[in-house]
Amino acid sequence: MGRYWGSGKRTVEQTRSIEIAVLRRAGYFSAPKQACLTWRRGGEITAEARIGWDGKRLMIGAQVIALRTTSCRFGGHRLWFSCSCGRHVSALYSANGGPWACHHCYRLTYATRQAIPRDRHLLRAQRIRERLGGSRSMMEDFPPKPRGMHWRRYDRIREVHDRAAEQALGMFAAWVEKLHDRL
Repeated sequence: MGRYWGSGKRTVEQTRSIEIAVLRRAGYFSAPKQACLTWRRGGEITAEARIGWDGKRLMIGAQVIALRTTSCRFGGHRLWFSCSCGRHVSALYSANGGPWACHHCYRLTYATRQAIPRDRHLLRAQRIRERLGGSRSMMEDFPPKPRGMHWRRYDRIREVHDRAAEQALGMFAAWVEKLHDRL
C-alpha cells in the first residue's frame, strides 16, 4: 500500500542532484572548467554551488568528488562518481545542503514508489504529456507530435498514455464507487 502525497521518506525529486552525463555534455571532463551550478524549482532559484574541474579532480563547493572509470564493452570508457560508501553511481544528491552522496546513503526513494497505485498511472500519463511538450492537465488535448519524432514512436507513446490514463480513471471510478457505497 502506498502513501499519500506529502508524507513518507524524502524523494530523489525533492533533493538537489548532479548527474555525470550532464557534466560531461557541458564539457567538464574535456578541459579544465569553472562554473556555478543553479538548481531551480518552479522557476525560483533554490540553491547554487561552485563547480570546478582542474583536469584531475572535481570540486563542488568545498567537497572533492572522486571519479572512477570503467571500460566499455566495445572500447572507450565510462565515468562514474565514486561515493564515500564505495558505490560508483551516475548521480549524486545533497539533502539540505549536506555533502554530496548517492541515493543509498541518504535513503532516498522515488515519488512514484510512495504514490498509491491509482496515482502512479496518473503520474505516468502526466509525465508522457509533459515530455511531449504539453501540459500535465488531463483536461487539455493530447499534445501534437513534436517535430522530428517518427509517427510510429508517437503512436506508441500515445498508446502507453491512453492505457495509463484509462487505468487511472478506472481505479478512480472504483474508488468513488467504494465511497458511494459507504455513504
